[in-house]
Amino acid sequence: MKSNQAQAESQALNEELGQFLNLTSGEINMSVREASGVVQALTKTFMKMVGDVHEIQLAADKLSGGGEDAQVKQQILDKCNTYLDKVQEGTVGFQFYDKMTQRLNHTSGNIKKLMVMTEKPEALNSSDKWKSLKKDIEQSYNMEEDRVLFKALMQGDSIQEAVRLASDAQKKQKSDNTELF
Repeated sequence: MKSNQAQAESQALNEELGQFLNLTSGEINMSVREASGVVQALTKTFMKMVGDVHEIQLAADKLSGGGEDAQVKQQILDKCNTYLDKVQEGTVGFQFYDKMTQRLNHTSGNIKKLMVMTEKPEALNSSDKWKSLKKDIEQSYNMEEDRVLFKALMQGDSIQEAVRLASDAQKKQKSDNTELF
């Protein structure tokens, strides 16, 4: 049985660990919240730009005439199409943000679950509690690369190897064009 002093020291360390876990979770939440505002503004801007380009296309379609006017009309329409293609490419950035936000929210949630365990010293020493936490985390993943990362780390792979495996899974999924998030 631990002495009272050892128990008090262990509890103090668990409380400090909990504070650091809370800090990390809070920082993640703040980052996601701040980024969300920026992304919402960018999304509105993109939508406005797309609407404007469609209006320009409609106006250009109404232009009549031949010769040089027809060339100018075609240049306007070509530029509009090029512009819309670039907006579509920019949409990939929004998809990345969505994926990153999901991952950060998930990470923050996992940190909170771990922090709850630190509040109960007996939980930290319970293999059943750790198994339950791992199972809960594993079941919460919705992206294949996250599941691969988790499994690799739980099997004892290095972080570098686990990230490589997850990256490979992500590349395979993109080549299969079945990525869902």
